[in-house]
Amino acid sequence: MGATLKPIRQIDNNANVYPLIWLDNTVNRSQQHINDQKLIRSTIDHLKTFENANKCELYIRSISNDEQVILIVNDRLARDIIPRIHALRQVSSIYIYCLDKSINEQCIKQYKKVKDIVTQPNQLIDRIRLERSRRTQNQVNEILSISTFQTNTYHEQSN
Repeated sequence: MGATLKPIRQIDNNANVYPLIWLDNTVNRSQQHINDQKLIRSTIDHLKTFENANKCELYIRSISNDEQVILIVNDRLARDIIPRIHALRQVSSIYIYCLDKSINEQCIKQYKKVKDIVTQPNQLIDRIRLERSRRTQNQVNEILSISTFQTNTYHEQSN
């Protein structure tokens, strides 16, 4: 199994980092998955792997409600775990990583947190990077809005 994840606040106090959790019953046994893990870890830190849906769910539920994760799950386990964890605040988004995208299209329509079904590791990395970039930009915009609001409120109270 992967290394223990630090709480998000310990990783970086200035930006939210969404650790990745990868659930697949062969994630640590298949040479292809091991190679994919190396590729993912070379560009995205904080990857934790699980081969068992129950252990994965327990881990997600043990995370503080203030923290969030991105879940990568294979198509077989997706049918089992997504209905159980979709409503959890700790789950930011879900990516289904599988060989046949067409089989799983219904999952995207049914669950809002399922962002995409991907078949290639580079495609997965690109989607997660894009999502993180958007979240960072949204956080910057939110901070600027709060700062502007506080400045305006101060000036209004001074007058």
